[in-house]
Amino acid sequence: MKLALLAACATGAVLLVGCGSKNLTRSKAKELIAEYLKNAPPQKDALQIWKDPVGNASSLEQALADQSEWGRMRKHLIDDGVLTAKWLGGGKPAYIELSLTPTGSTYKLSDMYDHYVVVKLCEMQVKEVTGISVMQRTSFAKAQYTWEYGNMTPFGKWRREIYGNPQCDPGPHESSAVFQLFDDGWRIAR
Repeated sequence: MKLALLAACATGAVLLVGCGSKNLTRSKAKELIAEYLKNAPPQKDALQIWKDPVGNASSLEQALADQSEWGRMRKHLIDDGVLTAKWLGGGKPAYIELSLTPTGSTYKLSDMYDHYVVVKLCEMQVKEVTGISVMQRTSFAKAQYTWEYGNMTPFGKWRREIYGNPQCDPGPHESSAVFQLFDDGWRIAR
């Protein structure tokens, strides 16, 4: 019987009995953690998309020359093609109107109240599994791993560069995951 089951597992013919390995390797743990992190919510920020006061500026060029933190970030986002600015003029203060470009809209996660949108900044990515501890006489294991923020959007890049944003701090960061062994192999315990 054991020989028949082993032969069936080797050919992949078993339908009801899983052939997952009872050993959790670092590469398998990394693969499972990476898949789990793909579904984790990204780091995000709210951005006002509407009228932006620009002080005493008398033209769009003068408004975009603003060297404040927000002024520099706004200019970089326009240069990167994710925002557009339109001169509205006005008195004191003058205004420009900001809009997401089609490229900028790909990073939009949702609308918020009062002309704000939520944009994606970055995502967590696993770098390396540094150790695995199997809990004896149980079907559980714990893996230690390092991760960093990746898939940085222009919003995340400039937010980090100009404001020193800790939301997308490159790391590396350390964390752990608990796995459970099922009949078909290891899964992250939820």
